[in-house]
Amino acid sequence: MINSTKLAPNQIERYTRQLMLPQIGEDGQIKLSQSCVAIVGAGGLGSPLLSYLAAAGIGEIFICDFDTLSLSNLQRQVLYTEAHIGQCKAPLAADWVKAINSEVKVKAYNERITLHRALELFRNVDLIIDACDNLETRYVLDQASEELNIPYLYGAVEQWQGQIALFRYNGSKMGYRNLFPSYNIDNDKRTIPVVGSVVATVGTIMATEAIKALLGCEVQADKYLMLFDALTMSLTKLSFPSIP
Repeated sequence: MINSTKLAPNQIERYTRQLMLPQIGEDGQIKLSQSCVAIVGAGGLGSPLLSYLAAAGIGEIFICDFDTLSLSNLQRQVLYTEAHIGQCKAPLAADWVKAINSEVKVKAYNERITLHRALELFRNVDLIIDACDNLETRYVLDQASEELNIPYLYGAVEQWQGQIALFRYNGSKMGYRNLFPSYNIDNDKRTIPVVGSVVATVGTIMATEAIKALLGCEVQADKYLMLFDALTMSLTKLSFPSIP
C-alpha cells in the first residue's frame, strides 16, 4: 500500500497507462493505492474482480470465501487450476493477488460471513463488493453496508444474463433490500446454470465501476440496476425507484 503523496519510479512504470488518463493521473493512482476493498466470494465473479483490482493498484483487499475448489468450479473460476482442487479458495486467491501485484496488501478469510463478522471486518473498508452466489449472504452484506455507511457493489449472473448495481454510494440510501425485499431460501439450494465468459464480463464491469467509485468518478451502477444480456449483447439500465 502506498502511503506517500508521490509515486515511486517503479509505480510510475507499472501504472503508466492509467496515469495517462485525466480521470486518474498521479493523484488518482495514489488514491487507488490508499483504498481498501472487501470482496466476498473468490469464485467466478471474484476472479476478474481480484485480477483487475490488484492490477489497477488497489492498496488493500480483503478476500472472504469459505468454500473449497471443486472440478465444476474450473469452468468459470479462472484463478485456479486442476492442481488446486480440494483446497480452500480464499488463501489461493490471496496468492494470486500477490503474484499479480506484490504491493497490494491482501488478507484472506476462509469463513462464511455473518452480520457480526461483517461489521467487525469491514468497518474501515471503502467498498464492499458482493461476488458471492447465495442470497442469504447478500442480505447480510446489505445490512452491513447500511449500518457501516459503506457503499456496496452487487453483481449476479444466471445463464446468459447478469446484474450489477452500486448501493449507498455518494449519499444514496438505495440498498439491495429496496430492490429485492425478500427471497425464497430454496433458491440458495439450486445449482445455477451459467456461461463462464458471461461471469467474466459481469465481473469486469463490476471491477470498472469499483475503480470509478474509489476514484470518486461518476458511475452508472449507483443510479440503475444494470442488466447485461450476452445473447443479444445488450446492456439495459433500469432506474432505481425513489427512496422516501
